[in-house]
Amino acid sequence: MSRQTTRSILLDLFENQKGGFSFGELVTYCQKVRPTIHKSTVLRNLQRLVSEGVVASYAQKGRRSIYTRGNSFGHLHAALCRSCPRFYPLSNQTLVQLEHLLSRIEGELGQSGQFSRLTHRLQFEGECAACTKRNVKTSSIN
Repeated sequence: MSRQTTRSILLDLFENQKGGFSFGELVTYCQKVRPTIHKSTVLRNLQRLVSEGVVASYAQKGRRSIYTRGNSFGHLHAALCRSCPRFYPLSNQTLVQLEHLLSRIEGELGQSGQFSRLTHRLQFEGECAACTKRNVKTSSIN
């Protein structure tokens, strides 16, 4: 039986699971598959996957980063819950329309000479349904 590489373990996880993962969750998963993997190895492989656009990374204000599978655009637009690590990517149909508009904006900024090497990130933040429900229950108890 051949030993899985850290990269292949991460790729399998992102391919088969939806949503986002914290770095700690990724380390735990990799170590379940192969207990000898060190977190620095997971970090190096994760950084490489992010730089290749295979994985997208989102840093929440004052909180840990969330990692999820990238898309054909090399990055991901999503909604993040402010109260928990839940992560909701936008649908492909919405992304196609959004990317068209954002590309036009980048083109205008680039043509104006004000910017070069443009990129963008669109992130919506709010409270997911589970957290909203939990917070409603908590506030009605108090």
